[in-house]
Amino acid sequence: MPIANTTGSSLELPARMKPARERRRGKRNGNGKGDEKCPAKSPSGAGPVRPFQTPPQRTMTSSGAASGGGLASGRKGQDASYLLNFRAPERRQEGRPVVHARRRGGFTRFDKDRFLAANYRFVVPTGSDCSVLLADPDRSPEWDMIAEVHVAEAGENKCPICLEQPTAARLTQCGHVYCWPCLQRLWAVAGKHYAPCPICQNIVTSSVGASKPAVVHVQNIIGTGEEVEFHLMRREKGTITVRRASSLSPAQLAEGGVGGAGEEALDHGHRDAMFGKLSCVRDPSSIVERERAELAELLALLLSSGEQEMVPHVEACMRQLD
Repeated sequence: MPIANTTGSSLELPARMKPARERRRGKRNGNGKGDEKCPAKSPSGAGPVRPFQTPPQRTMTSSGAASGGGLASGRKGQDASYLLNFRAPERRQEGRPVVHARRRGGFTRFDKDRFLAANYRFVVPTGSDCSVLLADPDRSPEWDMIAEVHVAEAGENKCPICLEQPTAARLTQCGHVYCWPCLQRLWAVAGKHYAPCPICQNIVTSSVGASKPAVVHVQNIIGTGEEVEFHLMRREKGTITVRRASSLSPAQLAEGGVGGAGEEALDHGHRDAMFGKLSCVRDPSSIVERERAELAELLALLLSSGEQEMVPHVEACMRQLD
């Protein structure tokens, strides 16, 4: 606006200066001008937000991941069910098996020796060193030391191959009981001196001593209303040998335990041997005679019925006993 001064010349005043607040605002926007503003960007980074435009909202997908709203697409929503002490049941999807949570605690691997020691009774020759076996109930005797194995089964026991009562039963090192002639037939079909176990696929060999003679004791299942007989037993501390209290003398009962009788295994013919895990036999030839008698009875039955298929296998077993 030109005005006249005292000298008579005209002067021109500068334009009104901007307030300091507008100047600082222009510097923050990066353009140095207070009357010009940078366009605001949308939270998603797609472009500037136009006036009166609603910014994109954050939505939740079916999988629980958040989308939109400028959040990362891979970020997952948080589960607040624990606040209500509630958890919805798992939904089973077709074609996918339900994966359950792993059970807490250590995983115990199957131990064959502990399985044999817990389920079978062993007969060893008289004179064998059984001090370690009598002190540790979880140990089983060495395989070469075993003369016979006694197996207790609830209900009817059958050979897994012929589905009949085991004849001259044999226990393999994997813990399964078969007929001895059935094992001979298994090796003959395989054409080798070894074959996989039909149950667990472990190798079963035909070498002498690889399978042990077994006696299967069928125990009747106790039903409701039946009578059960109990026996009072005595056991020395530090040994697994047990005896009935009625089998001990008054002096042994007064001393407590079994009166020193637990230092060695009971004889196999003793009436209390059935309660122990380990017993001894004085004459191992009695086991051989029992097997020979069972095989001779089976051979006579096969010849009388005309079934010639198993005859060679039975005769092969009898030749090994000679």
